[in-house]
Amino acid sequence: MPTTLEGITLSQHARTRMAQRGLRVAAILAAIDYGREVRSRGAWIHVIGRKDIARARALGIDISRYEGVHVLRGEDGQIITAYKNKNLAVRKRRRARHYPHSH
Repeated sequence: MPTTLEGITLSQHARTRMAQRGLRVAAILAAIDYGREVRSRGAWIHVIGRKDIARARALGIDISRYEGVHVLRGEDGQIITAYKNKNLAVRKRRRARHYPHSH
């Protein structure tokens, strides 16, 4: 059953992964509030990078400990998963390969 925190719903998978990866709720909220938002593969990805940290710092908020946090949110707003990876490159959608049918 999904859990709701501060108006955000976490899937069971997200809760499990957060626990395994040592990610706290504060990191998830920081990514949603201050990270950049990218649409990819039918989901929204919230990512905290150096520029996002600098923007938050200008507002008097220190989120530097959350650099590299990625939060995947589904169309319904539910958090699907979260992880930390300093490589901020979000993969671009590849064009489908079309192979001739063999008969």
